[in-house]
Amino acid sequence: MTMISVDLKEPFLKDLNAFIKKSGQYTSRSEFIKEAIRKNMQEAESKEWRKRFHKAVEEMREKAYANGFDGKLLTREERARIADKFIKENNITLI
Repeated sequence: MTMISVDLKEPFLKDLNAFIKKSGQYTSRSEFIKEAIRKNMQEAESKEWRKRFHKAVEEMREKAYANGFDGKLLTREERARIADKFIKENNITLI
C-alpha cells in the first residue's frame, strides 16, 4: 500500500475529526478518506455509464426508425432483450 498525504486547513481538519468521532462510522481519517474516494469514483463511473447508456439509446432509436419502427411501445420482452444486448456489448456488470 502506498501512503499519500493531504494538506487540510486547520478548521476543516477540526470539522473532519469531529464528524468522524460523531458519526461512529469510521475509525480513522484514513478510513473516511478512502471511503470518500471510493464513493467519488463510483459516482464518476456511474455518470459515465449513464452518458454511454443515453448515447446508446439514441443510436438504437435512430436505427429503429431507419428500420421501419412505427413508434409503438415495445413489449417487456423486447425491452429486456435490448437491455441484455446492450449490457453484453458494453461489458457491464450489474451489482
